Amino acid sequence: MVAGGSLALATIAAQAQNQPDAPPPPPIGAVPATPQDHVPVPAVRPPTVEALNRRQWSGVVEPGEKIPPMTVRAKLMFPLHEEVRPVTTVVPILFSGGYGVLRDSDPKYGTNSEGFGERVGASALHQIISREVSDSFLPILFHEDPRYYRQAYGTYPSRTEHAIRRVFFTQSDSGQRTVNLSDLLGRGIAAALTQAYYPDPSVRPSVVFRTWGVSLAALGGGNLFEEFWPDVKRKMLHKDQ
Repeated sequence: MVAGGSLALATIAAQAQNQPDAPPPPPIGAVPATPQDHVPVPAVRPPTVEALNRRQWSGVVEPGEKIPPMTVRAKLMFPLHEEVRPVTTVVPILFSGGYGVLRDSDPKYGTNSEGFGERVGASALHQIISREVSDSFLPILFHEDPRYYRQAYGTYPSRTEHAIRRVFFTQSDSGQRTVNLSDLLGRGIAAALTQAYYPDPSVRPSVVFRTWGVSLAALGGGNLFEEFWPDVKRKMLHKDQ
């Protein structure tokens, strides 16, 4: 009997050692902890087809905006939608014509009203060719995204640097950073093609390189406009309220 009882006590003690320690009792007055159920994160509603169709023609992509890469068809149509924006089409063309008349710069069409009209026509043709090559054909060839991706945050110098840097670097269709061959080469091609319709006094290599440089500078200015104009517009609206 004694031996049997001792064996039973030893077995119970061994089992107790193998059992995991029980959690200590909660302090008096404490609210007992309860297991937290998993709270599902509400799913973000995907954009509608209509919204995607509107956004794919926008020349600007906002930070964090999830939009699909542009298709070949979208890139072919993209310059046409850009041409209907007065701020990026009519204003630069008229400015170029007026500036050329005041300075009698290339192309040498003269400084009278007829010369102004010819300058406006040449500027419009150059812009159409530049956009078709830089925003359509070459982005298809090099798999690049012709849209401008805003930074929209940070200091003014950092955002300015971002806008200028986008002249030389852009985003590929896969979302990777890449050299902006579409604009660097495309605007050079458009500048070279001006020699086919500029008047004889303006048919020379220096005009091509100057036109190319001015076109790249205009691209940087356009990027700055796209980067900061939403901020200016928002401040103007808040001021009116």
